[in-house]
Amino acid sequence: MISWNRGSRPLPTGKERILLVDDEADIVGATQIILEQAGYAVSPFTDSREALAAFRGAPDTFDLVITDLTMPGVTGLELAQELLEIRPRLPILLCTGYGGALTGTRPDSWGYGK
Repeated sequence: MISWNRGSRPLPTGKERILLVDDEADIVGATQIILEQAGYAVSPFTDSREALAAFRGAPDTFDLVITDLTMPGVTGLELAQELLEIRPRLPILLCTGYGGALTGTRPDSWGYGK
């Protein structure tokens, strides 16, 4: 359980179901622990192709996708495109530690959310 709070207010928690995708197992593990402590149900994947297959099998199971941008095989952008073809209004959070290639670009220029 998360015990840190801001002043007298506890941290907000959630009940949503999150598809978590990153090729780095340590990042997936740490993020999963934090999210689950905050009340979220997390389906963790270190392979974007496996995550896509799980989503295709039950697309209404997930409320949010959190994915790394730079992964081998299917990248985060490619994964987002595939997921949005299945569920066009699915919220997707793209994360990266290598944002240099994206500097100055806007997500709407990638063709999402149109």
